[in-house]
Amino acid sequence: MDRLLAQCGCLYGLRYGPEELESLQRSHKIDKMIQKDKQVIRRQVKLLLLGAGESGKSTFLKQMRIIHNCSFEPEQLVEYRSVVYQNVLRGMKVLADARRKLDIPWQNPANEVHAQRLLGYDSAFEPADSETFSRYAPSVRALWQDAGIREAFERRIEFQLGDGVRYFFDHLDRIATKASIEFIPTNQDILHARKATKSITEFVVPVNGVPFRFVDVGGQRSQRQKWFRCFDSVTSILFLVSSSEFDQRAKANATSPHGGAASAAPPSLNTAPPKAPVNPGSSQGTTQTKEVPSTSSLVGSKAPSVTTKPTTKTLFVVSPEAMVTSTAPAQTAPKERRGSLDRSKKDKTALLEDRTTNRLVESRSIFETIVNNRCFAEVSIILFFNKTDLLREKLASRATSIADYIDGFKGDPHNLADVQRFLVNWFYEARRSQHKPLFHHFTTAVDTENIKVVFNAVRDTILQKNITQLMLQ
Repeated sequence: MDRLLAQCGCLYGLRYGPEELESLQRSHKIDKMIQKDKQVIRRQVKLLLLGAGESGKSTFLKQMRIIHNCSFEPEQLVEYRSVVYQNVLRGMKVLADARRKLDIPWQNPANEVHAQRLLGYDSAFEPADSETFSRYAPSVRALWQDAGIREAFERRIEFQLGDGVRYFFDHLDRIATKASIEFIPTNQDILHARKATKSITEFVVPVNGVPFRFVDVGGQRSQRQKWFRCFDSVTSILFLVSSSEFDQRAKANATSPHGGAASAAPPSLNTAPPKAPVNPGSSQGTTQTKEVPSTSSLVGSKAPSVTTKPTTKTLFVVSPEAMVTSTAPAQTAPKERRGSLDRSKKDKTALLEDRTTNRLVESRSIFETIVNNRCFAEVSIILFFNKTDLLREKLASRATSIADYIDGFKGDPHNLADVQRFLVNWFYEARRSQHKPLFHHFTTAVDTENIKVVFNAVRDTILQKNITQLMLQ
């Protein structure tokens, strides 16, 4: 086009002046760039990361950077350092508050001084920098060594605590020692650091010559209205499920110090029991992508519907420090324990938030909306049953049972393969059209080697499914 314009410059010059001719040439260049961009967009693979809050979407995106050797920028490392500091301080504040409200005695009563110091920490007024962290680190160390705090930690299903907190407590000496100078988070530190996603994050990496664009949007309820902006030209959806959260409750309004909400004591769900789930053909810990076989060989019943009887209750939150009155289901906890929280006490630093929905049930509800959306009729959907490490640990402890929270479970509630088989079948049953193909993997998002193997399988599945379309562009 530029050559044509140059050759016909005399003709254009007869009709246009120099300024008009320059403007015309500039317009043609812009049109050419737009066409080129459109071609690139048509050739790219757009992967939309969806799922409830704290399911591991942002962690998966971090893994994509690490696996593809895209280093974190210096300003990102500074930000993650603050996130690590906040996770540690807020996490110990929650544990100190939980120990008090659960009426767990101190192993060393002198640690009450350290607990009061952490309970007085307020991130709104104290920056999460090296100076602040160094000031609180001795108290965090002393408290983490106390059996009372450890018992509160073991009872963390009764309140909300970030999954990465224990990792940072176990690495406290390294973090605290370097805090006085310049602590630089490692890749593992960054993977365990938790900060709620409140914007749309994109990451593009070339895979076999094809641009893969990963789009991560916040999973919290307040962020889900942004999802629809990202639905255009989606190649595949990676839907992440926190498989270990069958005994935790989904947040309603307020947020916890970790970007999530403080959870109420685990109630049993009043659910309509489905027929016994059929083995969907998934093996324990598999990393092979599997397409759903025929309906007759896989699905034997409708998925359970969750029904709750609402009543008004007064519950409490950690932050903001105020009482919350809202609608919560009239449900009973599986078992009362010593020091169960008295929700009638109007304590400004109380522990719980009103949670009305089981977190795993909410995740399945979101998935049901996505998988049955007509916009995604031709879009491949891949399920990541994430946090396999936490699920395995929870089942091994035998402190909780999925059968107490979701009716219809058949099998050994402490056997990993049985639980995973139930979860796969339960989510697959959410499809209205049982002929729509689904794929699934069991993942641990903080395990780079696991995600590397899983992504290679996902990559091959996506490229094979879309190879014809990509070659035609």
